[in-house]
Amino acid sequence: MTIPQFAAAAAYYGSAGKFAPRLILLDEAFVGIDSDMRSKCMGMLHEFDLDFVMTSEREWGCYATLPGLAIYQLSARAGVDAVWTSRWVWNGRERLQGNGAQDGER
Repeated sequence: MTIPQFAAAAAYYGSAGKFAPRLILLDEAFVGIDSDMRSKCMGMLHEFDLDFVMTSEREWGCYATLPGLAIYQLSARAGVDAVWTSRWVWNGRERLQGNGAQDGER
């Protein structure tokens, strides 16, 4: 179902304005799909020029088929009424904590 879903979203968004977001939401994305196919699916998101928000307990989305990705990991502790977030960036080669920019870049 993943490939037809991506193709349908891309076709639907084909009539959108040049700078309109092409959003697709993926909840617990790619459960039960092996790592090779996950990589291919991430590559399809890029090829179809789709913007996506993905929730997953284990999937970080760091595959060479995807040239860039912003990641926010949410963590909670028992007995603490707060959620901690950490920001990561995938640059197509490695996952970096923080904004992933070199010193002085923004």
